[in-house]
Amino acid sequence: MPHTLRKREKHTDYLLDPPLTNISAHFAAEIGFSMTQNLPTVLYAAPEVASIQTARQLMDGAEIGMIWTIEPGLARFCSPDEAKPGMVFLTNS
Repeated sequence: MPHTLRKREKHTDYLLDPPLTNISAHFAAEIGFSMTQNLPTVLYAAPEVASIQTARQLMDGAEIGMIWTIEPGLARFCSPDEAKPGMVFLTNS
């Protein structure tokens, strides 16, 4: 997974799809480490930034390779009246 994300055009986009905090990343890695005895074979992540980052931290904490995929069907449902997150593209730079 790339280490950086594309810059967002508006700061308000972060309100709709916020990244993972450092504390949350730490806890995700700890959970991954504690799951080393009962790890799943496949990890599915929702397309939101925090979900992708959580999945990555879980895999890093588990310290073993596992298959993972971003599943669009797990996206957060937005009602027609609610603002929707914009698309965030992952980059290699």
